[in-house]
Parts: sequence; C-alpha cells; structure tokens
Amino acid sequence: ELILYKVFNLHGIPYENKSKIALYDSPIYKRFLTLLDSSNFVDAFNKLQEETTYDPFDTVNQLVSILVEINSLLINNEEKLSLLNYLSKKTYLKNIEYKESIKLCDYNTVLNDTDYVFILGFSLGSYPVIHKDKEFYLDSEKELLNRNTSKIKNKIEENKLINFISKTKNLYISFKKKFGKIIYYPSLLVSKLNIKENISCLDNIRYSDSFAKLEVAKYIDLNRLYGVKNKWMNTFAKNELNYNIYSNSFTGLDNYYNEDKLSLSYSSINEYNKCPFMYYVKRILKADEFVDNFNTLLGSLYHKALEESNSKQIDLNEYEAIIDETFETFKERFFARKLFPQVLDVIKKNEKFKNATLHDNEIAEIEIEANIDQLSTVVGRIDKVMLDEVAKSLIVIDYKTGDFKFNKKKTQYGVEMQLPIYAFLLKQKYPEYSNIGMYIQNVCLDDADLLTDDKYSLDGITVNDLNRIITIDPTLGTLYDDNDEVINKSIYVKHIKLKKDKTLASSKNYLVEEDTFENLISTAKQQILNTIKNIRNGNFQISPIHFKNEQSSACSYCSFADICNKTNNDVRHIDLSESEDEDEI
Repeated sequence: ELILYKVFNLHGIPYENKSKIALYDSPIYKRFLTLLDSSNFVDAFNKLQEETTYDPFDTVNQLVSILVEINSLLINNEEKLSLLNYLSKKTYLKNIEYKESIKLCDYNTVLNDTDYVFILGFSLGSYPVIHKDKEFYLDSEKELLNRNTSKIKNKIEENKLINFISKTKNLYISFKKKFGKIIYYPSLLVSKLNIKENISCLDNIRYSDSFAKLEVAKYIDLNRLYGVKNKWMNTFAKNELNYNIYSNSFTGLDNYYNEDKLSLSYSSINEYNKCPFMYYVKRILKADEFVDNFNTLLGSLYHKALEESNSKQIDLNEYEAIIDETFETFKERFFARKLFPQVLDVIKKNEKFKNATLHDNEIAEIEIEANIDQLSTVVGRIDKVMLDEVAKSLIVIDYKTGDFKFNKKKTQYGVEMQLPIYAFLLKQKYPEYSNIGMYIQNVCLDDADLLTDDKYSLDGITVNDLNRIITIDPTLGTLYDDNDEVINKSIYVKHIKLKKDKTLASSKNYLVEEDTFENLISTAKQQILNTIKNIRNGNFQISPIHFKNEQSSACSYCSFADICNKTNNDVRHIDLSESEDEDEI
C-alpha cells in the first residue's frame, strides 16, 4: 500500500486514504503546544488561528471542540493540558474525500460497469489465497466439528475470485516474473480461465516528470557503478535531475509520541543531549548492541568489590576466578590483575574517612526513582550517599575507574549531569537534608597519580562554609606531618585548604555557595523536563555537541557514524569560555 501511495503521488493521482490520523500527531496541534509555553489557552488558540492558512483536515475545528469541553472544567492549567493531550490522541482528523480517486478493493467490493479494476501481482500463492492445514484445529478435527477444512476454504477462495474476474468488465491483470533473486510464477487461474497474456506496451513511456527522473537517475547509477548502459540514461541532464544532491538531515518524527511510561536514566539523558539522533537509533530503534569492553568490565568488578566491602572483608584471592571468567584474553587478565589490587587501598581510605567524618551514615548502591509527570520518571543508581543525621546534611559520591572530570558549566547543555541529577533524586528522597558536597572518586589510577599524596581523595564541589566542611572532614587543620607541621589541607577532599589564620583558602571552582548547589539541581530538573518534552515531540535531529578545546566529541565513540551522514553545519560547537579548564573538577 505504501508503494502504491508513492507511485500515485508521483503521478498526481488522488488516492483514497482510510488511515486514522490523531489530532495529537498533526503539525497544527504541535504548534498549539508550542504557543502554550508562553501563552494561556485562549491567547494561544487566537494566535494559532492567525497563523493557520491551510487546514485541509479541519484540525482547528477539531481542536475547538475539545477546548470548549476542557475550559468548562474547574481544574488547573497543568491538568487541562494533560487532559487535552489525552483527548487529542483519541480524536481523529477527517480524511480528504475525492469524488474520483484510486480505491483499494477486494472481490467483495460492489463495482459499476464503468469502473476500471487492476489486479496487481497475480502470482501463484497470492491469487487465490492458499489455506494450509496448520490451524489450531486440523482438517481431520474440523470434519468432526463440521467446520470448513483448508481444502474447502481454498475452493471458496477460488470460486469468489473467478466470480469477481468473470463479472468485472474493465479488468487489467498483471504479475511480476522476478524481484531480486526471487522468481515468481503466474496464478494457476491464468491457464484455468484461459486468460490471454499480452506484453505491456508501456515499457519506458512515463506520464510523470518526477517518476521519469527517478527512473533515469537509477539508470545513471547503474552506469556509474557497474558500467550498465541504457538508452534512457541521457533523457535528462544531471542538473535537471539534481543528481547526487541530497539532504542528510534527519528532521525528527512529527507524529512520534509515547503513551506508555518514559523512564530515563542519567545515561539516556546524557545521550540525547549529546546527539538526539544517536539517542533515536540506540533507544527508539534499539539498533545498538551493547558490547562490554575492558573498561566497563573492570568498572563493574571495582563496583562489585566496593559494594561487598560494606558487608565483608575483601579477599583478592576470591576474585581470581571472577577475573578469569570476566576477561577473555591473557592481556586483559594481566592488566586486570595489575590494576584491581588498588581496590584494597581505596577501601582502606574509605574506612578511615567513614571513621573520621560526621557523615557516617553510609548508604551504598542506592536506587531512586522520581516521578516527573504522570508518564515520565527518572531513575538513578547512586554509588554512595553519606548522611549527617545531626546536621541533616549529605554528600553524594560516584566511583569512576576512568579519567572523568565534572564540569558544572556543561549542565546548562544537558550533558555530564550525573552528579546534579543524583542530587536532584536525593532531594526527592531526603527533602529535609541539605546537599553540601558532590564528588567523584577515581578508584583506578595510573602510575603517576599513584605517587600523589591525595590519591583516591574525593574530587568535586563543596559548599563554601567552614562549619559545614568540618562536618565532612573534622581532621582538617588538626593533623601533623612528619616534620611536626600542621597539615592545612583536607586529606579526604581535594581543593580544601586552610590559610594561616585558619580561614578557608579561596577556590572559586571547587568551593561554591549554597545557592549554586540549588541552581545546579534546578538546572538538572529543567534539562530533564526539556529532554522529556523533546523526546515526546519526536525531535531526533542530527545535532552532535562538541565543546571547544576538547579532543573528543559526541561523535568520537558513536556506533552510528555510517548512517548519520552529518556535516560540520550539524555540529553544535560550544565554547565554555577561556576559564573552561579551571571549571573542570
């Protein structure tokens, strides 16, 4: 049916369309939703009426009928919008009806003597339809039940088709001999009814300029790629064909929406905002097959050990068999055995920190799900949360085995929001607690980092308040080094130092005001809302993000480079300002 629609459209022939199109899927309705972002229902509708100059499906009147019902209800605007979207998905637009058009029919259709009928693909197995003895009740059982067997059904089908053919005056029957490597044979009714075969005289005579250009372009392709010559290939000049001129853009899905629950994680939100098209192929089409690599497998091994360390003593010998099962090659096993013992040093440092800090209520691998609206949720699995039950404050920690740095400026673009999203989720679960620290803990270091005195320390942003910082690290300014000198920096949290007068040393990129925490959480929530809205509106354009002065971009590790055909104009080049590196944490 789609092929027929395409062909008739190319020839300018009206084609009866009986498909149901929901009001929700129409461009006019989508425009109304956009206007609602900055106007109330009445003003948005008035603006829509002014803008709408072409409305063949009577969309505006369909919208009016729903709005009249909704405006009479004593509910708030948010509830009205939710109800409007629900009703618009159940309301279908009127199809355009032509007095004369191509119509699909079968042998039960009542026809006039003046109608012209075309039976396409009159092949063996298709005309008549063949019923086989493969149904729930077998033919032997149907005979006992006095039901039609497959043989009887085949006879009925054949008789109906013969009756239709014999009574239709203006009838044209065609069949294909070959498609690709598949060979087709004409229906047995051709010989049974003594239907005379005529060779088509329409070989390359076309009645559509656009259709003819498509055909000629195919001939040029065959000649360019395989040297096949055809007498029609020079019918048009290449500039007339717009040959090899195309748009690589993927403009999204105008009629995409998801009535089921949409559940997003940090990873899926990050993927969408890095490149909507990548999200579409991976999450909507599900065309990506996740393949574990050494880094992901090692990360899982570290997380497993760190989680188990909360309930038992970690013995590296117990992980030998796991390493052999997890890593396939000798090379991977060698490096896993070389790197994995660091986990014991991490556990030792974490135990010292837990014994020292007032945030000693430790919750590991906590899963949180927050409802954004009736159909949308955000879920997260947080490596560790540490709470101070007295001060009612908390800090959040995420383990990393790779070289990851949190840049708070990127949050406004919806990427690398893991810590702010986790902070948002924690605020839903612990509304009475204030978040005073967001940290990354790199638990797998290279040889150079292993020589530093702050290895495995928490790296992130902390509230700029000495009294609160002391609850995180009470040892600050109380310990002495080997030379009996006071250690004026935190041994557990990076970038926290004391001056000689025992006040905090300035560190604008790592010590931030409390309202900055709240702004990051608010920004994360807004980016979540934007992502949900864009996904439900079907916005999946090719638009990868690239931050200036960074070697990698959204395209660097994308599996779909062969199908997206992006151009440099598609890339969103973002400059985070000259102080970008200082903001990386």
